[in-house]
Amino acid sequence: MKRTKNLLGLPYAPTEVAGRTRRRFEALGRADARKYKNVQDFSRTHAILEAEAMAQAGQHRVNQWLVQMVQPIIAGNSRIGLQVREIQAELLVLSSTKRLSGRHDSQMNAKAESLKVDLAFLAAQHESNLRAIESMRLQAEAGFASWVGYFSSLCAIYSRSRTLEDKSATHDAPAQTPVFRPIELNPVGIDLPSLEIRG
Repeated sequence: MKRTKNLLGLPYAPTEVAGRTRRRFEALGRADARKYKNVQDFSRTHAILEAEAMAQAGQHRVNQWLVQMVQPIIAGNSRIGLQVREIQAELLVLSSTKRLSGRHDSQMNAKAESLKVDLAFLAAQHESNLRAIESMRLQAEAGFASWVGYFSSLCAIYSRSRTLEDKSATHDAPAQTPVFRPIELNPVGIDLPSLEIRG
């Protein structure tokens, strides 16, 4: 299976079957045609199980990528939540502080405005992080779908080779389609709440 590097660190998701893997599954199809004479159900041979294992391993790597990318952002949003609570506590103290003079009042108002700007920046960063997590989940879903397609391609290569090799096969019979059992996409980062800003 050909590995392609990318600059963005996206999970590897194959778009086609590499030549070496194609030749291997063609050979497996020919060998199984000789081994399983007149057996029309191709759904659970060792070759199909191998194709499924390859696709599931790819999905595991996509899950690993998703966790590695999303966990630091979730931790960052937790820190942002703490900072927001600290700023809100400071604003509460400022609002309850007795103003001693006009100058003191101006200083307190300036400090409060500065804290509100910080609060708005943190809220924007929090929302941006949530959008980044959603984008990564969409990329992971696309990666999962790509591995399902890869499994289907391997099965098609194997089944065609096996049917062509089996001279006694009924070629107009409906094709047996192996069912892929995908793994679950890691729920990390799903349904994270937006930041609540009071005041």
